[in-house]
Order: sequence, then structure tokens, then C-alpha cells
Amino acid sequence: MDGITFKTVSTPADFALFTWTPGAWESAFYTDGALSPGDAAFFPEIFLEIEVDQNLQQGLPDQEISLVCCEGEPEGWELVIDRYGFLEFRALAPGTVTFRSGTPLTTFVGRPFRVGLTLANVCHPWRENRWWREALTYSRVTLLGAKGRDGRLCTLGEWGLEAPDLQPVPSRVTIPDDGPVRQVRAFNTVRHELFERTSCPDGPCLDGEFPDSSRAFAFCDSGGVCVDLFTGPEFFRSDSYWLFTRVLGAIPGDTRLRIHAASGYARRYPGMSPRFFWSPDRVVWDEVVQLEPSNKTGRFYSLLEAPAESFYLSTSIPFMQQELSQLLEWVEDIPFVSTQTLGYSVAGRPIPLLTLSDEAVPNDRKAHVVLTVGQHSPMEIVGAHVIAPIVRYIEAHPDVLQTLALHCVPVVNVDCAADGSDGMNMNLRNTNRCWFDDIQPETRCIMTYFDEQNWEPDFFLDLHSGGCWRNHTLLRLEPSFLKDRFGEQGDELVARQLAINEILERHAGIRFVDGIDHVFRKCCAKDWFKVRFPRCVSCDLELSLCTYFDPETRLTRPVTQSSITALGNGLAAAFAEFACATAEERTSK
Repeated sequence: MDGITFKTVSTPADFALFTWTPGAWESAFYTDGALSPGDAAFFPEIFLEIEVDQNLQQGLPDQEISLVCCEGEPEGWELVIDRYGFLEFRALAPGTVTFRSGTPLTTFVGRPFRVGLTLANVCHPWRENRWWREALTYSRVTLLGAKGRDGRLCTLGEWGLEAPDLQPVPSRVTIPDDGPVRQVRAFNTVRHELFERTSCPDGPCLDGEFPDSSRAFAFCDSGGVCVDLFTGPEFFRSDSYWLFTRVLGAIPGDTRLRIHAASGYARRYPGMSPRFFWSPDRVVWDEVVQLEPSNKTGRFYSLLEAPAESFYLSTSIPFMQQELSQLLEWVEDIPFVSTQTLGYSVAGRPIPLLTLSDEAVPNDRKAHVVLTVGQHSPMEIVGAHVIAPIVRYIEAHPDVLQTLALHCVPVVNVDCAADGSDGMNMNLRNTNRCWFDDIQPETRCIMTYFDEQNWEPDFFLDLHSGGCWRNHTLLRLEPSFLKDRFGEQGDELVARQLAINEILERHAGIRFVDGIDHVFRKCCAKDWFKVRFPRCVSCDLELSLCTYFDPETRLTRPVTQSSITALGNGLAAAFAEFACATAEERTSK
């Protein structure tokens, strides 16, 4: 078996790991409780649903009741009812991890009753990687309980998990035959809600079969008014903060959509997906009316109002494989744009480079600007929408190319643009952590190309997006790092960085005050370009999906599709001014 991956899951039933009843195992992956040997891949998550036939109201034995014991590599875990009636999750290694329900089961359960567990430990596959702590956002334990066999599982406690050695999908499962457990069902997901809901067949539904669509599950209430929409699996996890689907059969203004995105784990902020966009044709995009930013529990599960009977719905303005292909086809007939393939992704997809240049002008007379987009999820590929406005700007101002050559990688993580992910490539690596160590195919081909040129970049800008950035935010390298690392050159490099930020602020609204002096981490594209080409000003630009600063009106406004086009125009004008100043500087020397 191939295991359970984003490619194998079409319905919630496809998450099934095993079902146990006394004396019987039903599973494609387990034999008598042992995980079959092999290289089957699973999400680092599990949902256990356990039916217990014991009357806790009549009293508890003065010893804990073992429900299930799960061995793992290097560490396993177990679920028990302690002698006081609390449901307890704990690691098998003594004194490591223990979580106990907030209330004893004796306060509400009948006979029989159900308990449940969701365990997500995204840190486990990364435990030998120095970046494993970045997965803590999505690592957690939830204990659940239901009064009876058919009751709804309610949350009894939820905790963040910092235990990278704890294996979520066990290598061996032991359930006492002489205990009170009557059934155990296990699924390779944290989405326990998927198995407790039914959907009205007459309500709105999802079309997830169009090119580049994400996986999602929809459940419509009995009145057909409200749809609970759950983001589905991606490369690394069984849920996602990325959503790109098509809603069919809605009633405009009446149908409500509750979006259960992975970012909703956080209660302090909505994570990567604070806004939603819709389109009738996948070309023109507008913001969806958001009726509520969170649900009654305080999670940022937004409630949206359906804008049309059928429409595309996304957590961003998508730039996927289809949009990339359209861009490449469009520039074929533009004389100053050349395209080439830098290399290939893990899955073998080509990684294109667009070069905007006048070949008659020698390279040493031009400023070389490098723009990369889309190292992470499709949320972050929205920046590629600035490329077309930049091309149109240069069409209208061809003299710009007397001093400028612009090199654009529209999408670095092209597999992600085709299949959707929360930031990993298909090797389950964050490509923006792989520019010095554990170098990936997507990053290596870019490094090799710029290494081999007979010119050096003057300005490198890596576009990102997602989350609640307060206006588009430039991440500059800390001045102290530039001075310490480059000695006598340091002051000049700091001045060049400030000068570029001032140009970006005037033309594109990329204000200094909104920016951040960012630490050098020796991992990302910005770091590599600075080390490899010291005179190159190297920055990240985090595009906000919430607000931007309009340089014309001097106001902070909500981000729209037209504002991203305006950003492209502003970047083009900024690149042009920077190139002209760079050319004058070289001439004067």
C-alpha cells in the first residue's frame, strides 16, 4: 500500500487506518495491531474514536483503565481513564508528556459512552531538522468525550504539543481484550468533525475537479442555508490553510459558508488566511463578504456570505499552474521578454525564468534586478500577479531597458502551485530553509543559474504573502549584521538598502516604517544572495492580504486585485529609478 496522502484522499473515509473490535482487525495497513512493514506514507496525525462499555456512575476500580497503547519510534503513547475518572493521554516514556481532561468522565457519560483523541505531531517527521520548531503551530493534542454511543464528541481539553519524538501513527497498537473497550476506529487526520456530520443532499456542493483545485469537504445543514467547509489534505498534513474550490448551488446573499481552515487552530489571530476572495470566472476577483471573523469558540473560522449561485472561492487570489501557463504563453510574442527553464522540481515540473532585457545593451551597463515568487504555499504565490503589470509598464516605457534587466522566477515551488501545500515541496522540505543546507532541486537550479552568469545582481527581492501583515512589509537585513559581516563595506551596504527602501516607498507604498530589520539566519534566499553577491541589496517582501499603503492617496486601504496591479506598476517604476541611479553611479566611477 502507498499509505495515506493527499493523492489518495477523496472522501473522509479514505483517511481510515483501522477498525478494531474484540478479536478482529479491519485495516489495509495493520495486521493484528502491527503496522505492515514498508515505506507507506502517512500524515503525522491520528484521530481515535473509542466506544467504552462501562458504567462509571456505579463506581470506578482503584486503578486506571487502559483503553489503547500505541508504540512508536522513537516514542509511543497511551490513552487511559485514570482512577478518578479523568481521560488521560501520556507518552510511554515516564515523566515526559501527560494531558488530562478538564473534567472527569463521571460528570456526564452514560453507558456505553465514547471518548476520542486527536493527535497532530507535525514536528515528528522533522525531528532531526533544525527547523522542527516551526511545526509547533500545527502540533497539538485534543481529548474528546460523548455521553453515549451516538452523542457528539465534545472537547475535554486541547494542548499544544512540543514532543518531536512522539510518533502519531503507531507502529503497533495494543487494546486489552478483557477491558471495557468495544470498538476503536482510527483515521489518519485531526479532522474528527468529518466523521460526525451528514450533509443535506439538496444544498450547495463543491466542485473540486477543475485544474489546480484544492481538496475540501463540505457539509450542508438540513435547511440548506449554512455550509461547513473544511480544508482538505496537502503534502504534509490532512488539513490546510489554503483553499481553492468552486461552490455550486448557493443562494446569493442567503447561503452561509463557515470556513474551517487550519489557521483556525490559533485563537489569537487568524494565521495565514484572514480574508477570502471569489470570482465568477477565475479572472476577476473580489473580496467575499465576511459576516463573522470567528466562531462561538473563538477560533478564526470565518462565516462568509455567498456572493453568487456558483463561484470560485479562495483564501487568496490564486496564481496556480493555469495562471503560470497563461503568463508564459502571453509573453511569447513580447520581444523584450525571453523565457527559459532553470531546472525541474521534485515531481519533474519545469521551473521557468522570465528575463526582461534589451539584449543590445551590454550587461555591465545595466542594473540587474532579481524577483522570485512562490517558495511556499499558493497563499504566497499571489505575488506573481505583479509580473504582468511590470511587463506592461516596460512596454509603455521601453527606455527603461537601457539601464535595467529584470529576471523573474514566477513560481519557485511549482509542485505546490499544481497540487497545493502549506509551504513544503514534495520532499516535505521548506524551500526557503534550503539555500545553504539540505539544498532542494527548486533552490539548486536558481543558485546554479545566477552563479554561472558574467554579471552580479544589484537588487534581489523575494516575494511572500499570507497572514495579517500591516501593509506590505519589507524585510531588510539588520544593519548590525551588514556592518559586522562586511566590515568597511558595511556602511555603504546599509546606505544602499535604505536608498532602495526610499524608492520603493515613493513608487509602490513599501514604507520604511512598515518594514522590519530582519535577522540573518543562513537559510533563506535573501541570505544566500547577500552572501554570494555582497553588493546586492537583498530583501524579502511580505505582501499583506489585509491592507496596503497607497502612495498616491497616502492612505492605508484594504488589499484588492486592482491594488496588486498597482503594486506591480509601482515596483516597475521603482526598479526603473533604481536602475537609472545605478547606471549613473557606475558611469561616475
